[in-house]
Amino acid sequence: MVKLLDGLRVLVVEDEPLIGMAVEEAIRDAGGLAEHVDSDRAAYSRLQDGARTLDALIVDVNLGEGTTGFDVARFARRLNARLPVVYLSGGPEEWATWFGVDDATFLAKPVTDAELVQTIARLSGREDGPPCQMPHPA
Repeated sequence: MVKLLDGLRVLVVEDEPLIGMAVEEAIRDAGGLAEHVDSDRAAYSRLQDGARTLDALIVDVNLGEGTTGFDVARFARRLNARLPVVYLSGGPEEWATWFGVDDATFLAKPVTDAELVQTIARLSGREDGPPCQMPHPA
């Protein structure tokens, strides 16, 4: 059975462990290959080692200590200019307009698995895939 995100490699940068695991699980349930890191430092290291091997970046805006998700996304785009970026935040959407990279998408927490997966699929050019019915919030 073909799934919407089959084979897509997605880096999830989220400092809240339960949210990060939920997002990672939603991506895997949709056929994607998700990797979760919990800090900006881990994200920079992973991106430095292989930003061009990724198909999407999901990043929390507020990563606690260190830099923001906006900084992580800018770094990722310097290494892979075409990398789709999805910001997750409990803050206002305007933040993404003010500080985010071009053509990124902002999703307000909590987000449903279906909304997250459909967004990744759309940004990755897979919007015509099979419908995704996942009601659990990430």
